[in-house]
Amino acid sequence: MVKDGRPFGFFLCGPKKSEKSYSMQDIRVLSLIARRVIALFQTASLYQSDLDRQLMLERERARISQDMHDDIGAGLTKIAMMSEAFTGEEILRPTLRDSGQARNQEPGTKDREKMQKVATTAREMINRLNVIVWALNPRYDNLESLVSYARRYFGEYLENFGIGFRMEVPDDIPDMPVTPDFRRNAFYAWQEAVHNVVKHGKCSEIKFDIRIDGQKLFITIADNGKGFDHALRGSGGNGLLNMKKRAEEIGGTFEITSGVGKGTKVSFILNLA
Repeated sequence: MVKDGRPFGFFLCGPKKSEKSYSMQDIRVLSLIARRVIALFQTASLYQSDLDRQLMLERERARISQDMHDDIGAGLTKIAMMSEAFTGEEILRPTLRDSGQARNQEPGTKDREKMQKVATTAREMINRLNVIVWALNPRYDNLESLVSYARRYFGEYLENFGIGFRMEVPDDIPDMPVTPDFRRNAFYAWQEAVHNVVKHGKCSEIKFDIRIDGQKLFITIADNGKGFDHALRGSGGNGLLNMKKRAEEIGGTFEITSGVGKGTKVSFILNLA
Protein backbone atom coordinates (compact mmCIF):
# COMPACT_ATOMS: atom_id res chain seq x y z
CA MET A 1 0.00 0.00 0.00
CA VAL A 2 1.39 3.38 -1.06
CA LYS A 3 0.45 6.80 0.33
CA ASP A 4 1.73 10.04 -1.22
CA GLY A 5 4.30 8.06 -3.23
CA ARG A 6 5.73 6.32 -0.15
CA PRO A 7 5.20 2.83 1.24
CA PHE A 8 2.40 2.87 3.78
CA GLY A 9 2.02 -0.81 4.61
CA PHE A 10 1.58 -4.25 3.14
CA PHE A 11 -1.56 -6.07 2.10
CA LEU A 12 -0.80 -9.80 2.31
CA CYS A 13 -2.98 -12.41 0.63
CA GLY A 14 -2.66 -16.15 0.91
CA PRO A 15 -3.24 -18.60 -1.94
CA LYS A 16 -6.72 -18.91 -3.36
CA LYS A 17 -8.73 -21.92 -2.24
CA SER A 18 -9.05 -22.95 -5.86
CA GLU A 19 -5.24 -22.90 -6.05
CA LYS A 20 -5.55 -20.78 -9.18
CA SER A 21 -3.42 -17.72 -9.77
CA TYR A 22 -4.79 -14.25 -9.07
CA SER A 23 -6.28 -12.72 -12.17
CA MET A 24 -5.95 -9.06 -13.18
CA GLN A 25 -9.55 -8.58 -11.99
CA ASP A 26 -8.58 -9.98 -8.59
CA ILE A 27 -5.59 -7.64 -8.42
CA ARG A 28 -7.73 -4.61 -9.30
CA VAL A 29 -10.21 -5.50 -6.53
CA LEU A 30 -7.40 -5.98 -4.02
CA SER A 31 -5.85 -2.65 -5.07
CA LEU A 32 -9.19 -0.93 -4.51
CA ILE A 33 -9.47 -2.51 -1.06
CA ALA A 34 -5.92 -1.37 -0.26
CA ARG A 35 -6.76 2.23 -1.25
CA ARG A 36 -9.89 2.13 0.93
CA VAL A 37 -7.85 0.86 3.88
CA ILE A 38 -5.36 3.71 3.42
CA ALA A 39 -8.23 6.23 3.29
CA LEU A 40 -9.68 4.82 6.52
CA PHE A 41 -6.30 5.05 8.26
CA GLN A 42 -5.90 8.61 7.03
CA THR A 43 -9.37 9.59 8.26
CA ALA A 44 -8.67 8.00 11.65
CA SER A 45 -5.37 9.88 11.85
CA LEU A 46 -7.02 13.21 11.03
CA TYR A 47 -9.79 12.53 13.57
CA GLN A 48 -7.23 11.70 16.27
CA SER A 49 -5.25 14.86 15.46
CA ASP A 50 -8.41 16.95 15.69
CA LEU A 51 -9.36 15.26 18.97
CA ASP A 52 -5.89 15.90 20.40
CA ARG A 53 -6.13 19.53 19.33
CA GLN A 54 -9.54 19.93 20.97
CA LEU A 55 -8.29 18.38 24.20
CA MET A 56 -5.28 20.68 24.16
CA LEU A 57 -7.51 23.73 23.66
CA GLU A 58 -9.79 22.66 26.49
CA ARG A 59 -6.83 22.22 28.82
CA GLU A 60 -5.54 25.65 27.82
CA ARG A 61 -8.95 27.24 28.39
CA ALA A 62 -9.14 25.64 31.83
CA ARG A 63 -5.63 26.83 32.69
CA ILE A 64 -6.31 30.42 31.60
CA SER A 65 -9.59 30.42 33.50
CA GLN A 66 -7.88 29.19 36.67
CA ASP A 67 -4.96 31.63 36.34
CA MET A 68 -7.29 34.59 35.84
CA HIS A 69 -9.33 33.58 38.87
CA ASP A 70 -6.30 32.98 41.10
CA ASP A 71 -4.10 35.89 40.02
CA ILE A 72 -6.15 38.76 38.61
CA GLY A 73 -9.25 37.99 40.69
CA ALA A 74 -7.25 37.81 43.91
CA GLY A 75 -5.49 41.07 43.06
CA LEU A 76 -8.73 42.94 42.38
CA THR A 77 -10.29 41.58 45.56
CA LYS A 78 -7.29 42.84 47.55
CA ILE A 79 -7.61 46.31 45.98
CA ALA A 80 -11.33 46.42 46.77
CA MET A 81 -10.82 45.32 50.39
CA MET A 82 -7.96 47.77 51.00
CA SER A 83 -9.97 50.64 49.47
CA GLU A 84 -13.06 49.79 51.53
CA ALA A 85 -10.97 49.54 54.70
CA PHE A 86 -9.31 52.85 53.90
CA THR A 87 -12.64 54.65 53.56
CA GLY A 88 -13.60 53.42 57.03
CA GLU A 89 -10.55 55.03 58.64
CA GLU A 90 -9.70 58.64 59.25
CA ILE A 91 -7.80 60.04 56.30
CA LEU A 92 -5.25 62.43 57.70
CA ARG A 93 -4.25 65.35 55.60
CA PRO A 94 -0.88 66.66 56.81
CA THR A 95 0.05 70.29 56.26
CA LEU A 96 3.30 72.01 57.20
CA ARG A 97 3.49 74.47 60.08
CA ASP A 98 5.99 77.28 60.03
CA SER A 99 8.21 75.04 62.18
CA GLY A 100 8.12 72.36 59.48
CA GLN A 101 6.14 69.85 61.60
CA ALA A 102 2.92 68.28 60.37
CA ARG A 103 -0.47 68.51 62.03
CA ASN A 104 -3.63 66.47 61.50
CA GLN A 105 -6.71 68.03 60.01
CA GLU A 106 -10.27 66.75 59.61
CA PRO A 107 -10.68 63.55 57.60
CA GLY A 108 -10.60 64.28 53.89
CA THR A 109 -14.08 63.75 52.47
CA LYS A 110 -12.86 64.00 48.89
CA ASP A 111 -10.19 61.40 49.56
CA ARG A 112 -12.81 59.05 50.98
CA GLU A 113 -14.97 59.53 47.91
CA LYS A 114 -12.06 58.78 45.61
CA MET A 115 -11.18 55.61 47.49
CA GLN A 116 -14.83 54.53 47.46
CA LYS A 117 -14.83 54.92 43.67
CA VAL A 118 -11.71 52.77 43.51
CA ALA A 119 -13.42 50.09 45.61
CA THR A 120 -16.60 50.23 43.53
CA THR A 121 -14.66 49.99 40.27
CA ALA A 122 -12.66 47.05 41.61
CA ARG A 123 -15.86 45.22 42.60
CA GLU A 124 -17.33 45.85 39.14
CA MET A 125 -14.18 44.49 37.51
CA ILE A 126 -14.35 41.39 39.76
CA ASN A 127 -17.90 40.75 38.54
CA ARG A 128 -16.81 41.12 34.90
CA LEU A 129 -13.82 38.88 35.48
CA ASN A 130 -16.05 36.21 37.01
CA VAL A 131 -18.13 36.18 33.82
CA ILE A 132 -14.99 35.82 31.67
CA VAL A 133 -13.66 33.01 33.89
CA TRP A 134 -17.00 31.20 33.61
CA ALA A 135 -17.09 31.70 29.83
CA LEU A 136 -13.57 30.27 29.45
CA ASN A 137 -14.04 27.18 31.59
CA PRO A 138 -14.84 24.15 29.36
CA ARG A 139 -16.56 22.46 32.31
CA TYR A 140 -19.60 24.66 31.66
CA ASP A 141 -19.97 24.01 27.91
CA ASN A 142 -23.52 22.71 28.25
CA LEU A 143 -27.02 24.16 28.15
CA GLU A 144 -27.88 23.47 31.79
CA SER A 145 -24.83 25.39 33.02
CA LEU A 146 -25.70 28.33 30.79
CA VAL A 147 -29.25 28.55 32.15
CA SER A 148 -28.17 28.02 35.77
CA TYR A 149 -25.46 30.66 35.59
CA ALA A 150 -27.82 33.18 33.97
CA ARG A 151 -30.40 32.63 36.72
CA ARG A 152 -27.85 33.17 39.48
CA TYR A 153 -26.02 36.07 37.84
CA PHE A 154 -29.04 38.16 36.89
CA GLY A 155 -30.79 37.47 40.18
CA GLU A 156 -27.82 38.84 42.13
CA TYR A 157 -27.21 41.68 39.68
CA LEU A 158 -30.80 43.00 39.73
CA GLU A 159 -31.04 42.67 43.51
CA ASN A 160 -28.40 45.39 43.77
CA PHE A 161 -30.77 47.79 41.99
CA GLY A 162 -33.91 46.77 43.85
CA ILE A 163 -35.44 45.26 40.69
CA GLY A 164 -37.51 42.09 40.94
CA PHE A 165 -36.44 39.10 38.87
CA ARG A 166 -38.40 36.07 37.67
CA MET A 167 -37.10 33.31 35.45
CA GLU A 168 -39.33 30.69 33.87
CA VAL A 169 -37.41 27.61 32.69
CA PRO A 170 -38.46 24.10 31.60
CA ASP A 171 -38.70 21.45 34.30
CA ASP A 172 -36.20 19.30 32.41
CA ILE A 173 -33.30 20.93 30.61
CA PRO A 174 -31.77 18.46 28.13
CA ASP A 175 -28.19 17.34 28.68
CA MET A 176 -26.97 19.14 25.58
CA PRO A 177 -23.45 20.42 24.87
CA VAL A 178 -23.03 23.96 23.54
CA THR A 179 -19.97 25.54 22.00
CA PRO A 180 -17.93 28.18 23.87
CA ASP A 181 -18.93 30.76 21.23
CA PHE A 182 -22.61 29.97 21.71
CA ARG A 183 -22.38 30.21 25.49
CA ARG A 184 -20.40 33.45 25.46
CA ASN A 185 -22.46 35.26 22.80
CA ALA A 186 -25.79 34.14 24.26
CA PHE A 187 -24.92 35.29 27.76
CA TYR A 188 -23.46 38.63 26.68
CA ALA A 189 -26.52 39.34 24.53
CA TRP A 190 -28.80 38.71 27.51
CA GLN A 191 -26.52 40.81 29.71
CA GLU A 192 -26.76 43.69 27.24
CA ALA A 193 -30.56 43.48 27.30
CA VAL A 194 -30.70 43.55 31.10
CA HIS A 195 -28.11 46.33 31.33
CA ASN A 196 -30.17 48.50 28.96
CA VAL A 197 -33.26 48.01 31.10
CA VAL A 198 -31.43 48.90 34.31
CA LYS A 199 -29.90 51.97 32.70
CA HIS A 200 -32.92 53.33 30.83
CA GLY A 201 -36.05 51.31 31.61
CA LYS A 202 -37.00 52.56 35.11
CA CYS A 203 -38.75 49.26 35.79
CA SER A 204 -39.56 47.36 38.99
CA GLU A 205 -39.42 43.85 37.52
CA ILE A 206 -37.70 41.89 34.76
CA LYS A 207 -38.92 38.49 33.63
CA PHE A 208 -36.90 35.85 31.75
CA ASP A 209 -38.83 33.21 29.86
CA ILE A 210 -36.74 30.31 28.46
CA ARG A 211 -38.24 27.65 26.24
CA ILE A 212 -36.58 24.77 24.40
CA ASP A 213 -38.14 23.25 21.31
CA GLY A 214 -36.02 20.61 19.64
CA GLN A 215 -32.80 22.25 18.53
CA LYS A 216 -33.99 25.81 19.18
CA LEU A 217 -33.70 27.94 22.30
CA PHE A 218 -36.32 30.68 22.75
CA ILE A 219 -35.57 33.48 25.22
CA THR A 220 -37.81 36.42 26.06
CA ILE A 221 -36.67 39.21 28.38
CA ALA A 222 -39.54 41.52 29.33
CA ASP A 223 -39.79 44.45 31.76
CA ASN A 224 -42.56 46.68 33.10
CA GLY A 225 -40.61 49.90 32.60
CA LYS A 226 -41.28 53.10 30.70
CA GLY A 227 -40.45 51.66 27.27
CA PHE A 228 -39.53 53.82 24.29
CA ASP A 229 -40.72 54.78 20.85
CA HIS A 230 -39.03 52.23 18.62
CA ALA A 231 -39.77 54.35 15.53
CA LEU A 232 -37.60 57.25 16.66
CA ARG A 233 -34.19 57.49 15.01
CA GLY A 234 -31.38 56.41 17.29
CA SER A 235 -33.66 54.79 19.85
CA GLY A 236 -31.91 51.92 21.61
CA GLY A 237 -28.40 52.98 20.58
CA ASN A 238 -25.50 50.59 20.17
CA GLY A 239 -26.96 48.10 22.63
CA LEU A 240 -29.51 46.88 20.09
CA LEU A 241 -26.85 46.50 17.42
CA ASN A 242 -24.65 44.50 19.81
CA MET A 243 -27.49 42.14 20.70
CA LYS A 244 -28.39 41.64 17.05
CA LYS A 245 -24.76 40.98 16.13
CA ARG A 246 -24.21 38.45 18.91
CA ALA A 247 -27.40 36.57 18.01
CA GLU A 248 -26.41 36.42 14.34
CA GLU A 249 -22.89 35.21 15.18
CA ILE A 250 -24.37 32.01 16.60
CA GLY A 251 -26.97 31.58 13.86
CA GLY A 252 -29.86 33.13 15.77
CA THR A 253 -32.31 35.99 15.43
CA PHE A 254 -33.12 38.99 17.59
CA GLU A 255 -36.27 41.08 17.89
CA ILE A 256 -37.33 43.93 20.16
CA THR A 257 -40.79 45.40 20.75
CA SER A 258 -41.52 48.43 22.90
CA GLY A 259 -43.80 51.38 23.31
CA VAL A 260 -43.91 54.45 25.52
CA GLY A 261 -45.33 53.38 28.88
CA LYS A 262 -45.64 49.74 27.78
CA GLY A 263 -42.27 48.33 28.78
CA THR A 264 -39.88 46.50 26.49
CA LYS A 265 -39.66 42.89 25.31
CA VAL A 266 -36.49 41.43 23.81
CA SER A 267 -36.72 38.05 22.04
CA PHE A 268 -33.96 35.70 20.90
CA ILE A 269 -34.26 32.51 18.88
CA LEU A 270 -30.97 30.60 18.97
CA ASN A 271 -29.99 27.38 17.20
CA LEU A 272 -28.57 24.80 19.58
CA ALA A 273 -27.22 22.52 16.84
